[in-house]
Amino acid sequence: MAEPSIATALRCALADLEAIMPEYDPEHEHSAWETITELQTLVDSEERLQAADRYDPATQIVIVWTVEDVLEVRPDLAEEQAIQVLRLIDKNHDASIGTNWETLESFASELFGEAPPEPE
Repeated sequence: MAEPSIATALRCALADLEAIMPEYDPEHEHSAWETITELQTLVDSEERLQAADRYDPATQIVIVWTVEDVLEVRPDLAEEQAIQVLRLIDKNHDASIGTNWETLESFASELFGEAPPEPE
């Protein structure tokens, strides 16, 4: 019997967690929702998981954008909103443009409107 892939194991863990968790309710946050969100991000990126198994730092590079980066350009957003921004950027990535600070701002504005003016 073949050993299950990391992605398969993550899918199973995600399904188990979702089965026992109540409906998501932002007013009654549960710490497991953060775990579920992280697992979902990994499962959605199965191709990246497979590529990570083949990653060779001697011949490849990986550039990572984080929730903290999104919050740097949009401090008015909540962490969950920053995660949504990263997911949208990932889903719509254009290698000819890449991801940069302006990309973070643009996608955040697309999802949540323009940032409020900074206090003077």
